[in-house]
Amino acid sequence: MRDRRWMRWMRWAVSSAAEAATRLTAHASGKVSPLQWGQLESGRHEMTPRTYRRVETHSARPTAAASHRSVQAARTRAELLHAAATAIGERGYEATSLADITAVLHKPKTALRYHFDTKADIATALLETEFERWETMHELVDDTNRTGLAGLITMMRTFLADRGTGPYQRAAISLLLDAPVLDVTLPTPPFSARQLVAEYLIEALEDREIDSAIEVQTASEGIVDATLGVVLRYRLEPMVDLEDKAESIWSWSLMGLGVKRPHALLEKYRAIALPPHDIETKRLL
Repeated sequence: MRDRRWMRWMRWAVSSAAEAATRLTAHASGKVSPLQWGQLESGRHEMTPRTYRRVETHSARPTAAASHRSVQAARTRAELLHAAATAIGERGYEATSLADITAVLHKPKTALRYHFDTKADIATALLETEFERWETMHELVDDTNRTGLAGLITMMRTFLADRGTGPYQRAAISLLLDAPVLDVTLPTPPFSARQLVAEYLIEALEDREIDSAIEVQTASEGIVDATLGVVLRYRLEPMVDLEDKAESIWSWSLMGLGVKRPHALLEKYRAIALPPHDIETKRLL
């Protein structure tokens, strides 16, 4: 009898030790919460592989949900910016209201307020995003190793081609043209267009591509102002062929710089294809 009791006690001790080890391992690995651990200790909850699966699935849900919300928020913000860019590009900043922006998306104003406090915040977001694109454009042109007139023509063509491809570019131009009369503080471009053109003209001067008597600063201001004038006309008259008008202006400008065959030079260097706009990519996710 004593031997039987001894054997039963040994089996119970070994079983208890094994169960305790299993519980400790599960608790240390994070598969069991403190509450579940208490339930296991009190014998009200059985430790099974199913318990592990249920706990793991439960802990993974918040991460997946948070990721979905993050993607949805980014898409909503991009859609709002797209609607704002379209409205501002067509009507101008002053003539565009928050209601105009939300009406396009059939969303309440609260959806807009969640991402932007004011209309000025929207304009700032549009310009900051567009300025990042300008820097990308500048880097891509630099990567072509084109200098002087080749670099200047490539930059102007790429800039102008991108201006007419989407609402963000048109909105940025509209905001920059209206900035002097707007009662808001807007971000400034990452570089001066006149200074950039002047750098290309200095290279052209060093390579004897243009007349040595050219005053670089005056010439750069004339080229930039003439190009912006074409863009402004395109804004007022969308049916105008923007590239054709700009090419005519550039041809006269190159002739003034002493270039003998401006049309041939303009035909030689075309615009560089830029990657899709980041906002548009997020909007289409």
